[in-house]
Amino acid sequence: KLIKILPNFLTILNALCGSIAILCIFNDKLSFINSAYHSALVLVLIGAVLDFLDGYLAKLLNAKSKIGVQLDSMSDLITFSLTPSILIYDLLQNQSPNFEYTPFFAFFILIFSMIRLARFNTLPTKSYFLGLPTPANGVFFMGLPFISFSIDSTVLVITIIISSFLLEI
Repeated sequence: KLIKILPNFLTILNALCGSIAILCIFNDKLSFINSAYHSALVLVLIGAVLDFLDGYLAKLLNAKSKIGVQLDSMSDLITFSLTPSILIYDLLQNQSPNFEYTPFFAFFILIFSMIRLARFNTLPTKSYFLGLPTPANGVFFMGLPFISFSIDSTVLVITIIISSFLLEI
């Protein structure tokens, strides 16, 4: 019976990874790799592996539950929505000092991911995905600070808007 709680435990570890990643973004002293952003990225990637494993094990162990579905969405909201929103907010805040409200566009990631997850939980089960999966969107935005060229803040805001639209298709 204890093995049946393993998927929910992995889901909670996913949320913990996202929460610690947020702390790393705000406090460089918590970084365990090169920088706060690197540490946050690694934690989100670990969260992605845990997110995959929790679903896989729930199916394998026949341990699917209503609480597991809700925990999974809440964990995804923290790790793949709130964490990337905060990272991109911080990135935009450093890039666009002339436009004080531009960084707030980063929270479109959180808002539209929240809508997508709620819609996903309330619609009848489908055998295919509707829209851009929240984890893929979150990992994409977590990786942006590491590309080899600089992204203009206007391009970044447009990217946020496009991804928000893709989450809702």
